[in-house]
Amino acid sequence: MNCCLFFFLSPFLFIQIASIKCTDGLHNVISLHTLPTADSVIQVNDLKVATYDKMRIPSCKNGKPELSFPGFLKIIDGEITVKDDITIDFPILSLSAEHNSFFIGEVCKDGKSENPFVDDEYWYVV
Repeated sequence: MNCCLFFFLSPFLFIQIASIKCTDGLHNVISLHTLPTADSVIQVNDLKVATYDKMRIPSCKNGKPELSFPGFLKIIDGEITVKDDITIDFPILSLSAEHNSFFIGEVCKDGKSENPFVDDEYWYVV
């Protein structure tokens, strides 16, 4: 009896397991757009961002992207336009960035540049 019950329920178990899958670049992608009527200094157009947890594993919940802190965001596609100068008084968000390359590696960490050609001012946001 238990054997027959297992085979009867196995398609349902497979569906449940498949529905919680998190495929990188598919289930963990957030799309961002600036509203056409918005008159903001920073505008985004078709920006696609992938979400990752602190171990750099794609971050999803129920097949949808999940933002986790600490965690990582990876810009996949789109444009960010800054229309005017921005005065930075103090940072409220510091960024870390690294290039997927052995030669370049970490570009900045916690808002401080690790590259002599790039100033610190590019790695924090007011």
